Amino acid sequence: MLKKKCTPKILLLLAAYLVATTVFAQKTEKVKGSAKMQVEDSHCIGELKAMIVQQAQIDALAKKFGTFVRQGTDLSLTNKNANGETKSTTDFSSLSFSEVKGEWVKTIDKNVKWVLDDRPGEKKLWIQCDIIGKGREIKSAKVAFEAKTLKCDEPEKCETTNFEENDQLYLQFKTPVKGFVNIFMQEGDKVYRLFPYTSMWGDYDNSVPVEADKEYILFSTKYGNYFKGTTLRDIDELVLTTMGRDRIFNRVYILFSEKHFKKPILEQENGIKYLSPADFQKWLSDNKSVDETLQEEVLYINVKK
Repeated sequence: MLKKKCTPKILLLLAAYLVATTVFAQKTEKVKGSAKMQVEDSHCIGELKAMIVQQAQIDALAKKFGTFVRQGTDLSLTNKNANGETKSTTDFSSLSFSEVKGEWVKTIDKNVKWVLDDRPGEKKLWIQCDIIGKGREIKSAKVAFEAKTLKCDEPEKCETTNFEENDQLYLQFKTPVKGFVNIFMQEGDKVYRLFPYTSMWGDYDNSVPVEADKEYILFSTKYGNYFKGTTLRDIDELVLTTMGRDRIFNRVYILFSEKHFKKPILEQENGIKYLSPADFQKWLSDNKSVDETLQEEVLYINVKK
């Protein structure tokens, strides 16, 4: 649950794993992919479901648009068919979004299911995802912006994706070109907007301008205020909690564009603005379809009790 404190502080459930997607093409095309993964005792169900959907998206994009060449890796696998002939294939399950020549724009249909392999002596549980969506070919180099989560406001010491109860969350951001930023976090059936800060207004209420080659430490009052017309009191400081659970996972979306973009319609609860996951994905897809410079990086962070 998210709460706003009068300091102001926001209580968050956040969470570990990282993927990056980029938006650089013109027309969208229909893509289809699938992925399957064996369930291990160490897996967290929520994290596993997110991972299998990502791998299905990567599979769809790789099949449609291809992959970037990686040297010194085991992407190329050699297999023998029934006739003894050798064949080189690509293991899409080892790819990341940054290694496929396409970006995911919109999900049309998604089916995640559990598959039990109960052959004698080999009882195994698998999770499988079949997905259909809209993708777009990447035709030019992405903007290599950096986004990292920190557990203190000293970037050289505190970069992490693993947090404990009552840790504070900070985010380091830097871009080689000027642009505009928004940050959202999905928690259950709500997607909260973390940045712009809740007290920002005017043009900052849509997307916040950032300068090229300047390091930003967000959600910290130590580094002062970077943005004209706002004060230290406007900075939202973030505190993490599991809300009584042993461990939780959530996803944080960092959105960057070279163009100013408008915010979605937002509701408000206890001073915090939010929208539904479906409305967020529709808004994001609509913006991607008209703004080729809009990039999305998703940070999966875990918090344990």
